[in-house]
Amino acid sequence: MIRLNHEALARENREPIEAPRRMPPVFAALVVALAAWGAAYLWRDAGEGRFGEGDQRTPAALLVRPASGGAIDGKALYEARCAACHQASGLGLPGAFPPLAGSEWVLGAASRPASIVVAGLGGSIQVKGHAYQGAMPAFRDQLSDAEIAAILTYARGAWGNGAPPVEVDTVAAARAALADRAGPIEGEAELVRLVPSP
Repeated sequence: MIRLNHEALARENREPIEAPRRMPPVFAALVVALAAWGAAYLWRDAGEGRFGEGDQRTPAALLVRPASGGAIDGKALYEARCAACHQASGLGLPGAFPPLAGSEWVLGAASRPASIVVAGLGGSIQVKGHAYQGAMPAFRDQLSDAEIAAILTYARGAWGNGAPPVEVDTVAAARAALADRAGPIEGEAELVRLVPSP
């Protein structure tokens, strides 16, 4: 027969019991709030036409038609080449990459943004009252004149911008004017000197 020492048993802790527990209310509220935020975020993106192939077509007014025929979709080129820095919204990244939406450089003389895309841009530039230290690469070797014109036409007509389209001849003239240049345009002062406003 086993004899129990009741005094020793009284000093011991009770054995843990596994029992179903309800989720803490704070955690449940957090899960519900995150799910609602995710649904609202996706709903907003769908409402802005970011989903579905049919919603992402570029309006015909923003297509560039080169002399060789066909049409170049500036929006698709922008998303592939430019959106990583300037964002799909055209708002850029504060302190790092300048916005194109409402930018005086995009909306002004077409020869200036054409020169920036062709030759690249380094140094300081003011955009919408904020200073940016540029490090934009040159696209002269990656994109044709018609492709650059298509990107700029899209940027000048998207996000509430209302500037006229960029002609292929404007980009060709910028490319010819900057043909001997090895490095990027060094900041706003050199850009204004090289490409005076008409």
